[in-house]
Amino acid sequence: MKTSKLSIRLLWYITPVVILPLLFLGGFTLTNVTSSSEQQAQLIVSRFVEQQQNKVFHSLNVYHSTTELLSTSPVLQNFLHQIDRPNTYYTAHLGALLDVFSSYTEAYPDILSINFISSTQQSYAYFSTTLQSAPQQYPFFEQLLTSSLRRQQFMVQEDNGETTLYFAQKVFAPDYHLERPVLLGHIIVRVQPTVLNTAILEAPYNNTLNLLLTEQGKVLFSSNHALLGKTLSKQDLEAIDLWADNGRLNEIVLESVDNTERMLYGVQMPDGHYFVTSIPKKMLYQAGKVISLITALIVLISIVTLPVLIFIVVRNLLLNPIEQLGAASHRVGANDLAVRLDDKRTDEVGQLFSDFNNMVNKIYRTQGELKEYKDTLEQRVEERTLELEKTNKALELAIEQAEQANQLKSRFLANMSHEIRTPLTAIMGFTEQLLENNQIDDDKVQHQLATVLRNSRHLLELINNILDLSKIEAEKLAVNREPVSLYELFDDLNSIVEPQAQQKQLEFAINYQFPLPKYINSDQTRIKQILLNILTNAVKFTAKGQVHLDVSYHDDMIECVVSDTGIGISDQELTRIFKPFEQADTTTTRRFGGSGLGLCIAKNLAQLLGGDVRAHSQQG
Repeated sequence: MKTSKLSIRLLWYITPVVILPLLFLGGFTLTNVTSSSEQQAQLIVSRFVEQQQNKVFHSLNVYHSTTELLSTSPVLQNFLHQIDRPNTYYTAHLGALLDVFSSYTEAYPDILSINFISSTQQSYAYFSTTLQSAPQQYPFFEQLLTSSLRRQQFMVQEDNGETTLYFAQKVFAPDYHLERPVLLGHIIVRVQPTVLNTAILEAPYNNTLNLLLTEQGKVLFSSNHALLGKTLSKQDLEAIDLWADNGRLNEIVLESVDNTERMLYGVQMPDGHYFVTSIPKKMLYQAGKVISLITALIVLISIVTLPVLIFIVVRNLLLNPIEQLGAASHRVGANDLAVRLDDKRTDEVGQLFSDFNNMVNKIYRTQGELKEYKDTLEQRVEERTLELEKTNKALELAIEQAEQANQLKSRFLANMSHEIRTPLTAIMGFTEQLLENNQIDDDKVQHQLATVLRNSRHLLELINNILDLSKIEAEKLAVNREPVSLYELFDDLNSIVEPQAQQKQLEFAINYQFPLPKYINSDQTRIKQILLNILTNAVKFTAKGQVHLDVSYHDDMIECVVSDTGIGISDQELTRIFKPFEQADTTTTRRFGGSGLGLCIAKNLAQLLGGDVRAHSQQG
């Protein structure tokens, strides 16, 4: 009974609030739909015409600018100086000018031909994409000569009704000492009107008729191909001229076209042509009438069905869930924790039911957990104790690993301190001698400067190796893949390594196992860094004998094998040489120096490039 009263009260307050605005909105829509349709059509058509007009203007300006740019081309200016010279000079410059014309037709595919003619229509230079010969005369040439404008455009309609655009630019003699420039000829560019045809064929509505007319009413472009070349009647042209640029749709009957009642929107372009868009009046306002009928039907149906729908919706969405929630709450209060509500709904009621179910589940779990804790308290204490013991063991292991890492860091810092301090001491000592002793002979100065340079390079190598390793470990070292010339790469390696080998009286050679590709796709800098690390190590640790680099290609991979007659290392030491800050042993560090980073960096770089570095050696 209470629920029924609540439903009636909700209906009593909600129904008028919904129906009254609906009645007002329906009446307003019915009375204003025609006006809205007209305004919408006005807006759509005006924007369409403005867009098409701007598209045409932009296209014309592009080719005007192109023609003007052609007229000031340095190649054309050079050609003008050669017109009266012997044929050899004239022919050479004519070829250069035609190359310029060809490049413009490639850049602008709509350009059909470019012609440079004299004031007597003699063609000096002509290029056509259709390989046609230069025209003997242009129908607009007299108008071109009599006009004072420097650049002009013409729309010439062929016998088949198709219209072609011509852009003309006057070319004057490049002599700036004259008070009046001498006219040498004209650049005439013939353009296929692709943009104009596209603008004409586009339409905001079905059955739209788009026209581009001359001032005399001749149809140059039309969305109806049958009208091309037709001339509108004087009466139709006067009406179009009267209503052009008034910014609104105008009712008109074009007797010259189809004698149909149309809504017309037109603009006059700067060159005098008219751009006209017209739509049949019946079709334009038919949508508005349909909307009016549909609106009236919707309003009537809504007035009848809305109160019933409100009652059903309120009952199902609000009142029934409240009753279910109240009944479930009473059952929970009676300690019936098996009650559950259907929470599949995604609205606020579903969220409320889900929260209620979660609350009951928590109560149920809490009671179960309390019982379980009561029964298994000792077992849980024992399990917790075992977990603490495992945690302590893991902590001890982590401390041990941290101590090992700290020892490794200390050893690395000690090595780096020695490695960096040694070249720094040499650099500082020789620099102080050079600064304080003014009586040192030139040979000694050169020797000391060479020592400073050698130690500086060694110090730079140490720092670069540390930075490269840091980038690799931080995964921030990027490789740049590009075509790499193998012969240039190995020639550079030979020019760097061979002097080092000759200094130690070692034989150094690069052996090529053909066939080899001319180029590979990889990072030349990183490949060079990898091979230099390995080759300089081979030269460093070889006292006498030879160092060879064998290059081969198989399975789409370049294989580089470095062999030497050096001191060699044991199998046990081989497992450590590719780890950072590791060398064969401490005596190696004291004897040959180094940070133990070169081979580690080389291996990591090779893996970044999709390859690998491996070592085989015999000690002794």
